[in-house]
Amino acid sequence: MILNKKDYDALYEELMLINEENYQGKFYVTNVKDLEEQALQFLIDENYFDEKDKDIDENLSLKISWKGEGMYCFSGLGFIHEYSLKNVIDLFETETEVSHKIFLGDHIEIEKAKSKFTNVYVEWNIDIFSQTFSIKEIIEDKKAINNSRSLSNKENSQQKNCEFESIKEMDNNTFYELLKQYNKHLLTS
Repeated sequence: MILNKKDYDALYEELMLINEENYQGKFYVTNVKDLEEQALQFLIDENYFDEKDKDIDENLSLKISWKGEGMYCFSGLGFIHEYSLKNVIDLFETETEVSHKIFLGDHIEIEKAKSKFTNVYVEWNIDIFSQTFSIKEIIEDKKAINNSRSLSNKENSQQKNCEFESIKEMDNNTFYELLKQYNKHLLTS
C-alpha cells in the first residue's frame, strides 16, 4: 500500500489524539537532506536552538530513523536529550499496536485480521456521556453471550450500557478501535 500525504496526515492526526505530548513537528519529505533542513528550522523556530549559534551543526545531532519518502516527526522532544526523528507509520503502529493499513481502510488487511476472530464477539461498555466504548469482555461463542447476558441482568451495576457485537460484522472504525484496545484488554483480564 503506497501512502500519499493525505494518508500520512490522517495517521499523524490519530497519533496526536492518542499522545499529543510525545510528538512534535510534521515533515513530509522525499530525502534525508530535506528532513534535516526542515527539522533544524523547526528547532530554531521553537527556540530549541538560537539561529545565531555558530556551532549549531556541531551541537546538533539528529537521530533519524529513515524509512524512505514519507512523513516524520520528533519523538520525545523535550523529554529525552536527543533529537529523534521517526517515520509516522512506525510511531502510529507502536502507539496503537494496529497496522496502519487497517486504520486507513485496506480491505484485504482488514479481512485478514478479522479472519483471526471467527465466531468471536465483543461485549462493549458504553459511556453514554462521553460517547466512548471500551471492551468489557471477549466472548468466543454464542452460548457464552447468553450466559453473560444472564449474569449481567443479575448484577446491580450499569449494565444497560453494554452491547454485544460480532467482530466479523464490525465496520472498519469499530474494528480499528477494538484492535487498539485488544492487547491492553488481554493484559488486564
